[in-house]
Amino acid sequence: MIINNQALDDVKKFHYLLSSVTNEAHQLIQNLPVTQQNFHVAWNLLCDRYNNERLIAAAHVKSLLSLPVINKESATDLRALINQFHTNLNAIKASDPSIPLHEVLLLQILIEHVNETTRKQWEMKAVSQGINN
Repeated sequence: MIINNQALDDVKKFHYLLSSVTNEAHQLIQNLPVTQQNFHVAWNLLCDRYNNERLIAAAHVKSLLSLPVINKESATDLRALINQFHTNLNAIKASDPSIPLHEVLLLQILIEHVNETTRKQWEMKAVSQGINN
């Protein structure tokens, strides 16, 4: 990771970071002046916004639950399905090994069956209790 690269000073790291992110992530840090101190400010802004293991795992569960149906006999399609399955499953397992896989899967299935207001309230409660990582 760029933050651990001792060969670069923080200004060079910041330039690298700016060139590596796109869309919303880039907009989040694009107006910060490129200085030694602001590299850490930018890094922390990105980590606070995107380093949420629970939400990352939830996105992978959603991908698992929406895998395409193969309607014809095709080794290529089957291989692609298996690869997509394993990619998402491994990402879920890696997100927080202390939480059993079945709990991650079941929680996401449950969350998808409540209304938007309840889901938002649950998210706010989870964040306030530090359950976001």
